Amino acid sequence: MIRKIQWYVNRLRSMGMPEIRYRVSQVIVQQREKRFGFPKSEWDTVDFNKEWQNFSEGKRPFNLFLSPKEKQSRQTIVKEHFLKEFNFTISTAEQLLAGKINIFGNHYQLDSPVDWHQDPKTKNKWPKQQFWGDIDIRDGRTIGGVKWVWELNRHHHLVTLVKAYYLTDDEKYAQAVCEQLERWIEENPLGFGVNWTSSLELALRIINWSWVLLFLQGSNSISQSLFTKLCKSVHSQAAYIDRHLSKFSSANNHLVGEAAGLFFAGTCFPFFEESQHWQTKGLNIVNEQIPLQIYEDGTPAEQTIEYLTFLMGFNFQVIRLARLNDLQIPRVWFERIKRVDEFITAIMIEDGSFPTIGDGDDAWVVRLDDSDGVSRLKSLRSLIALELGLDKLPYKDETAFWLYGETAVHQVHETQETPKSKIFPTGGLAVLRSDDYLLTFDCGPLGYLETAAHGHADALSITLSKGNQPFLIDPNTFAYQEGYEWRDYFRSTSAHNTVVIDGQNQSQLKGAFLWGEKAECQIMDWNTNDALDFVVANHDGYQSRGVIHQRKVEWQKPHQLTITDEIQGNSIKDITLYWHFPHDAQLEKIENGYEILINSESFQIDLSDFSDWKSEIIIGESAPIQGWQSFHYGHRTPSPVLKISNNLALPVRITTNFSL
Repeated sequence: MIRKIQWYVNRLRSMGMPEIRYRVSQVIVQQREKRFGFPKSEWDTVDFNKEWQNFSEGKRPFNLFLSPKEKQSRQTIVKEHFLKEFNFTISTAEQLLAGKINIFGNHYQLDSPVDWHQDPKTKNKWPKQQFWGDIDIRDGRTIGGVKWVWELNRHHHLVTLVKAYYLTDDEKYAQAVCEQLERWIEENPLGFGVNWTSSLELALRIINWSWVLLFLQGSNSISQSLFTKLCKSVHSQAAYIDRHLSKFSSANNHLVGEAAGLFFAGTCFPFFEESQHWQTKGLNIVNEQIPLQIYEDGTPAEQTIEYLTFLMGFNFQVIRLARLNDLQIPRVWFERIKRVDEFITAIMIEDGSFPTIGDGDDAWVVRLDDSDGVSRLKSLRSLIALELGLDKLPYKDETAFWLYGETAVHQVHETQETPKSKIFPTGGLAVLRSDDYLLTFDCGPLGYLETAAHGHADALSITLSKGNQPFLIDPNTFAYQEGYEWRDYFRSTSAHNTVVIDGQNQSQLKGAFLWGEKAECQIMDWNTNDALDFVVANHDGYQSRGVIHQRKVEWQKPHQLTITDEIQGNSIKDITLYWHFPHDAQLEKIENGYEILINSESFQIDLSDFSDWKSEIIIGESAPIQGWQSFHYGHRTPSPVLKISNNLALPVRITTNFSL
């Protein structure tokens, strides 16, 4: 209870008066919904017989992404150009028919029929007859993290099942989809249960349902009755989103997702009285948010690479659908995606993965390519190329095919690019390249808006990889609402490759998605050429303790990397330097340092400057937490950390040399 009260106090402090007034109005709306019920949905003006006929005949809007006339050719193209993906879809669909589902990298057995309120991980059940506003989704100890049940109810797996139907014409897949939709609508009445507690979740469901309907065309499994129920449920969910948008300090990727849901509801279900309003409002919000949430240098305002892919997933769904409806798209959108392409090209690892900077929770908008190891960055680069009308696409991508059709297959021209070192000043990220080495140096803001919800206390932290092999890692995220002390650890300063003063974080943790005082970074100098890269930056996160941390990254390409840390001040401080390695790394003590062995790769750390410091290797400790890595949301694996510490009078200058 004390923790909950503290959260409300801290959250209130992060708001200005306009936001406080908005929050109060939202509480009033919520109490009206609880006491008097939800505004009555007006469906009398809708001729569902006519709309069912339009759906059955594949007329607009049910032919926007997928025209029934193209079905046979699309089946052929998938089997010719995406055979691996096709086989994976069918294999996964068979597993789903048996009730086996993959959520955040783990396989779970669902009940038959599916219990939409059961956490697939813990098997605990969220209340389904409770008013949405009375359900505490922040309490992860009693039931488990709400994201697990939310992930199930986003219905990504229904898209996989219905895609299997579309590609094979086997009604068993379509029948399973229709049975699950029927039960979901029955068990999730308007405003009751955990599946009404987040507008973003409703929006994701609307988008996925829209794709489900597109793939279902021509199936004998969907009835007019189910079609009508689904349309009415979309109406209820869109109307709910319209009343409960994430605004002010919550207006991050959630607001874009909610707007995308409104746009899909208004465009794919244009027969409601509110449809034009939803379409216009949704598109306007997305257009307004593009230059706010994507900086002019292409970096994400939320300071997380994975959430950039999530945000762009919404943007491309909306913009592509808008184009198909001849709706105007602002020029700034095209300017921003050009810069995004430059950014993701710079930070992409050979296999298409990326350093796990900031929060990451395995979030997708629509899984149009659900195969193992699909690269979001490669997919995004192909989508950008198509939208910009480029003659050549960098990668063959199934998602691009479903969105853009045959063009996404016939214009592929895969080339091996050699990205150069580049600095992104607004987002505050230096990306240094040499041969097949990739180094990132985080000199940016903590996060976006007052809450900086998805940022980490990682100022002046670096990551390093060679080819597809990580050398120095950012341990990632692990958990949200159910994380508690683990949530705090994975976004703490000690979970990153940087300096910690007096055991404190650079920025103040105030809640699972809330920060207090925030460290500010400044890039002081930088240069790059074929022989040498260097970047100098500092942050003021320890200014209240009389300390400024300045770091210089100097790379004599390709094999000599020098990190110089200057701790400026005039008092005695506990200074700790952390280096985080992948889970399969082995550290061997050598003269003046360590040799790090990782699979067939190795490199050395020279600690000559630390002769009188205490150094220790920590792996998988829980008291205090240290030495962990997370590959997927909800997963943690022990990984080695080199901790180097001392108590010294400031100022101090220390140098770490890496021989690569």
